[in-house]
Amino acid sequence: MISFVKKEPVLCAAAFLAVITCFITLPNMDTFYAIDFRTLGILFCLMTVTSGLDEEGMLSRAASAMLSGTKGWRSVYLILVLLCFFSAMIVTNDVALITFVPFAIKTCRMTGKNDRLIKLIVMQTIAANLGSMLTPIGNPQNLYLYSLSGMGAGEFMVKLFPMWAASLVFILLTAFTEKNDRAEESVHGEHKRLKIKNIAFYSVLFIVSLLCVMHVVHYAASFAVVAAAVFVKNRRLFIKTDYTLLLTFIFFFVFIHNIKSVDVICVFLQSAVRGREFLLGFLLSQIISNVPAAVLLSGFTDKYMALAAGVNVGGLGTLIASMASLISYKFYSVSEKADIKAFMVSFTKWNVIFIAVLMPFAYMALKVMA
Repeated sequence: MISFVKKEPVLCAAAFLAVITCFITLPNMDTFYAIDFRTLGILFCLMTVTSGLDEEGMLSRAASAMLSGTKGWRSVYLILVLLCFFSAMIVTNDVALITFVPFAIKTCRMTGKNDRLIKLIVMQTIAANLGSMLTPIGNPQNLYLYSLSGMGAGEFMVKLFPMWAASLVFILLTAFTEKNDRAEESVHGEHKRLKIKNIAFYSVLFIVSLLCVMHVVHYAASFAVVAAAVFVKNRRLFIKTDYTLLLTFIFFFVFIHNIKSVDVICVFLQSAVRGREFLLGFLLSQIISNVPAAVLLSGFTDKYMALAAGVNVGGLGTLIASMASLISYKFYSVSEKADIKAFMVSFTKWNVIFIAVLMPFAYMALKVMA
């Protein structure tokens, strides 16, 4: 039990809050209706389908093709970091790191650049968290807040563009802190043979999921199609879906419903959050991570874009500020000759630097949203 709590602290905290508040507001049908099944359905579809694409080796093969012909380490560094930045916009920050952090570890080992590994993984993590902020499907908090906002995908992206663009520029500038010595050995490795039929199959399911995000297809239909197709094609993918994330969302939906049912608490939180969405989103993310922070605070404000800005920048900072960061940490911690202390020092240093640089652009984005 203790080991599970250590492994899934956010899920356990959400479950605790949901259960405790059920003694204040007894569960009823309104509690059930408070659960946002559309967000849960879209998350399930995207996580399952992208796992299928990853299993087919499509993302790794694309990365290998992009890396071909590179000679200097600076080019390798930029490609591996930007792969996380741009792919996260489509396949989410979690999937981008699951796919490309192991590739970075193998690349450093094959090119004899083990001393560059910590910074490379740290920058991949920052890149995935920041790159994912632009699109409604880039990360779970965006998907949830986008659904609540009722705005179009284009409007959503335009309002977050200043922060995203500033992030990209600063990430590019970090390449100049790297020595551009040669990376002579092959960085490709061996890849499984692509099966075009399988790639096409998962690509169609991904399009179905995107149509649901854009309100073209009902979430129930999208869920049914993806679940049935994956069950027939490759039911092992159901095991790879992150159900703890889905459960965390459910518990927070219940918790927020219960809190909002208490008039005194509701009035207090509404007054505390209103006008402070960005700051509270950022600060709360450092403690409970940005996805739960978005779900919690969204129940007490209608300024969803200010909150989106706060929780996206809030993905920087502590290791738990974005749960995606834990993915990178887990990969590095089990790698050969891992130095956890050095990793945490580098992680903290670069996250603080990015926060200091991006805060002015965050306020600029808030003015655009106003």
